[in-house]
Order: sequence, then structure tokens, then C-alpha cells
Amino acid sequence: MGIDPAALVAGPRGRRVCLDVATPRPTGVLTEPDPIVDALFLAAYEREGGGTVVIYSTADPADIGSDGPPELPPAPAPAEIARMLAARPVATPHAGELLDELEQTVTAARYWQEPDGHDQLAAEPDLAAVLRAGADAIASAEDAQWWAAPLQPDDQWSVEFFDDRPDDARHNLPERDAPAAETLAHWRREFDEEEESRRRDYRRGDSPEHHGGSWWSVPPHGLPTTTRGLADEGAVGLHLVEDGLGWRYARLTRTTVRAGARVYEIDGPGSWAELCERFPLDASASRRGDWLRTTRRDGRWLIPDWPRVAEEYDGIHITVLGYLSTAGRAVPVVDDWATVLAGWDPDATYWLTDDVIQPTGERSDWWADDFRTWRRR
Repeated sequence: MGIDPAALVAGPRGRRVCLDVATPRPTGVLTEPDPIVDALFLAAYEREGGGTVVIYSTADPADIGSDGPPELPPAPAPAEIARMLAARPVATPHAGELLDELEQTVTAARYWQEPDGHDQLAAEPDLAAVLRAGADAIASAEDAQWWAAPLQPDDQWSVEFFDDRPDDARHNLPERDAPAAETLAHWRREFDEEEESRRRDYRRGDSPEHHGGSWWSVPPHGLPTTTRGLADEGAVGLHLVEDGLGWRYARLTRTTVRAGARVYEIDGPGSWAELCERFPLDASASRRGDWLRTTRRDGRWLIPDWPRVAEEYDGIHITVLGYLSTAGRAVPVVDDWATVLAGWDPDATYWLTDDVIQPTGERSDWWADDFRTWRRR
């Protein structure tokens, strides 16, 4: 199963990756500004609505003048940016570049407010040909083919993150979580309480744009997750984390997956919508404000009823391609219902039942340097 370039450009996160791949990286140390880098920055900044810009300059502060740094020039139109990008060839990205681009798009995901300037720029029709060139380059890259692959049960790793260096005496084994059924039941109680609270707000006439809340649609926190290994880079889950907390240390543990585990694959918007239709849970009140901001759609929303999903499936795996083509968009489900895949991590498998995965003795510790690059300790 190969990568469909059309699927890559269908979703906001996929478009972001395609734009990054289609933007040639500077080689060596820049001795003068790169016009494409500047054009993309200005266009994204303009769409972001402006704000404070910090300009680093080698000039003597006395030469800047009393009025401060000069104003930014106007942003080039999308058609001009497309012309600039089309003039440079798009190279087939290698494994390291692909992981970097994925990290960028995952880090930039935000479903509680409007898309950032780069996401808005990537949605411009004038850049469609540029995005397709980036998508074609990804689809032809051997190192990207696993993006479309289902769960790889014989190479799964769990990741524990720490703010400080873990004490070997305390962290020999992962802490035991609450039973899955208990975690799911607790989540459902909290969900119902939040949903009813938001309904009361709207009955009082509150505007949805004034409310935020649980913007995610991922299975409950506290359930174990695993991702595939990446050889010298550790594991996917070490690098691709939405809404991360800037951890500095991590521990990877290889896990075994029980034979015959029932795993549902999310490989695109169709399979995500199907899951929501089969196990519907009305999240219209709790998600309305946030998902209106991120999709500009105000309507009825569904998410999966995770306790019911757990009755039929042990785990939910999302492929990288499924994430890129689905996350952040309003996906129609049935009638006037829609859903948003939000808060998920690419290639993650979220385990909904107990004893389906077991840790092994194989593990490794990692630390992040000041540039947020993970290195093995």
C-alpha cells in the first residue's frame, strides 16, 4: 500500500508537511537572507494577524534610530510565493528530513484556536501545485512508505517522559495504571458532566466563541500507548507528540502485543468517520467553541464513545498518513453530524483493554538537548 499524494494534501497537517518539503532548505550558513524563507515568514505573519516581532540585527543599536527597527515589508501574494517555489526543484526527502517535517507539523497543531499563519497559507489555492510537488516527493521517498502501514505488532515501544532525569531506583518499570475499564468509566462520567455544563451555558445564551474546553477526541489519558521503533532515532512516540510539555528526559520500553489483538485502523477520514458513526457520542456542547474556531464550522459534533469501542476493539491505531489526511479538519459523518480528529499522535496505538501489551526487559533512556534533539544516554 503506497502513499496517495492526494490524501496528503487533503488535510491541514498533511498540507503543512507538503509545503515544508517543497520549500528547499538552505545549505550551510546563510550569509544573506533567503527570499523564499522571508516570503513564507511574512505571508504567515500577515495571516496570523500581526503582533510583536523580535528582529535580530548585527547593526549598532545607535544606527537603528529613535523610532526602533524598520517596519516589516508587505507580504508577497500567494501566487508570487508559488512562482518562487516552482523555480526551485523539490528533492526527494530522506529519513531525517521526513522526521523533522513531521515534528514541525505535529508541534504546530492546535485545535483550540484558529490555524496558525503557515497552515492558513498552505490552504491558499494558488499554492496547490506547490503542495502537490511536495506530496509527490514524499510519495516517491522510500523512507516514507511506512507512513501508510498498519500496526507493526512485533516492534512496539512505550515512551515515558520526565521533566528531570529519572531515578533508576524509582523507574525500573513503568508505573501501573488503573484498570482500563475504570479509566474509561471515569472518562465517561467527566465527559457527561462537561457536556451538561456547556449545554447550560448555551441555554443561557452564551456565545460558543467565548467558550473553550476539552478540544481533543483521543482516547482517555491514562490508557497505554505504543508506537513503532525508529532504530537510531528511538521510536516514533519519542518525536511526534501533539501539545507536548517540553520534557527533557524519556525512557523507551519495548512491548509485546498479545496474539489476536483486535485493532481498528484509522488510515484516513473515512475510517475515522466510520468509527464515530458506529459508536456515536454527542460532543456538540463541549467541543463546539474550540472546533468552531479551528474549522469555522458551527454545528453538531460526534466523537467515539470509547467505553463502547473497547467492547469490540483492544486498540486503535492511526497511521501517519491517516493522521496527516484527517487531523484538524471537519469530517462529515452522517446527516448533519461531523467530527474532528484532534489530540492524536501519528502512528500511535491507544490500548483500550488490559493485558493486551506487556513490557519486556529491553529499554533505553534518552535526553533532549537545548535544540530539542533527542539523544540516547
